[in-house]
Amino acid sequence: MPGHESSGCAVRREVEREAEQTEQEKGGKSERRLPARQCLGHEKTKAGAGAEITDLANRIRRIGLGLMGFADMLVRLGIPYDSAEGVEMGRRVMEFLDVESKKESERLAKERGAFPEWARSIWGPDETCARDADGKRIRPMQMLRNCNVTTIAPTGTISIIAG
Repeated sequence: MPGHESSGCAVRREVEREAEQTEQEKGGKSERRLPARQCLGHEKTKAGAGAEITDLANRIRRIGLGLMGFADMLVRLGIPYDSAEGVEMGRRVMEFLDVESKKESERLAKERGAFPEWARSIWGPDETCARDADGKRIRPMQMLRNCNVTTIAPTGTISIIAG
């Protein structure tokens, strides 16, 4: 099951603490890294339409961390959803989530091993990695526990279900 961090709640917590923080503390991101670490530490296999899908899920260990409450976050920050600033904020937040979750997946790979299809994936070693139509690497080599770590949910209903 994908995990989702509520950015609206994170902004509210940040705003409430802002008056008490020093400039040095404001630059820190360690607290915002925690949800990615927690979600990745509890990886689960998605059960599907049978043994073949379950086998593939076990070989690639795909998970889907996402972001919940993005529109709420923009409202609290006073940023119009359909503005260039709103798009840039979305890019920055998702880049942060992607980078931090890959760091944690890499840490878990060192501890527990990479996903079984790693060598043949876009992340694998030069000798065996997947390549594009021109024969070039798709991504730089990176040993990961999970082939994918983030996702973009198709609708905004996750926040309604999650509460």
